[in-house]
Amino acid sequence: MNYYFKYVVPERLIYDQINRNQYKDIIFYIDLQSIARGLFNKNVVLMEISNYIETRNPPITFINELKAFLSNLHHKFNRLNPKFIVFYDRGFENQNTNYDNSYKSEGRAQLSSILEDDDLQLFRQIKHYYFETIAQKFIIPNTCYTVYLQNIETDYIPYFIMSENILDAQNSSTLNIILSTDKDLLQTCEYNNVFQAISVYLKSESKIDSHLFDKYNAISYIYKNFKPGILTAKYIPLLLSLAGDKADHIPNLFKGLGFAKAIEMIYNYSLPEIFNDTYKLPEILVPHKSQLIKNLNLTSFELQMKRVDQSIHKDLKNNLVNNFGFKNNI
Repeated sequence: MNYYFKYVVPERLIYDQINRNQYKDIIFYIDLQSIARGLFNKNVVLMEISNYIETRNPPITFINELKAFLSNLHHKFNRLNPKFIVFYDRGFENQNTNYDNSYKSEGRAQLSSILEDDDLQLFRQIKHYYFETIAQKFIIPNTCYTVYLQNIETDYIPYFIMSENILDAQNSSTLNIILSTDKDLLQTCEYNNVFQAISVYLKSESKIDSHLFDKYNAISYIYKNFKPGILTAKYIPLLLSLAGDKADHIPNLFKGLGFAKAIEMIYNYSLPEIFNDTYKLPEILVPHKSQLIKNLNLTSFELQMKRVDQSIHKDLKNNLVNNFGFKNNI
């Protein structure tokens, strides 16, 4: 029984892409806190707390499940020389909360609402132990690297690797698979060889619903009636900036502005996917300019990267290329 990892990798859909495009290598980007939902499950949390109180032994469940999860993927895709990038962060002070302290404010209180203070503090210690241990044990030469940043939200890591072409990720023979249910990571699918695998449980139908989103259909994850056309994955940040993202506590610009109207607005006003405060907005958006620019800075990985100390990126690039045996051309 899995306590943390109930996420189902859509293996058949991935193999369809492999066979269709003759990929020779594969990189998996593991958004740890997105797919390990047990971290936010009250029953799992209480189980961990109870086990620790009874045994006083270091917790192992999460580590064992992650090892099994990665080992299974490695076995299933062994012929493509699989590489794993596991990324996660502490989720407190980071480039986004420092820019806007309301960012993800509701999400940060999720466990606080279901646990007593003493239990909450103990689980935070257990979680900290897990994160520190994973950061040490899951750095495996030529196979796996863990990106665990203390004060930086790591959602943009796949985008950073792609944009810098680290590990030769842009090579047309390399398949990049993001395992995450988060909407903002879909913007990385702008690259033709990047796909986001999303697997969610549909309670109303009692089944797992799995999809592989790409450059052309990524928007359909956030708006089911979307018809592929001019708008591609690179417009994800702008759509979230216009229509809002409740999960990250990002408001829409005005009442009644949802994804349908946001898409229509982008078409009607030929809005670029990204812009700064010097861009001349259509009259309807002028009163909301400051909020729109703020939202874009929170949703766009390209803009987020500019708020991170470049020495961190340089060190990260060095560590990745050295771990996987690539030539370092920095």
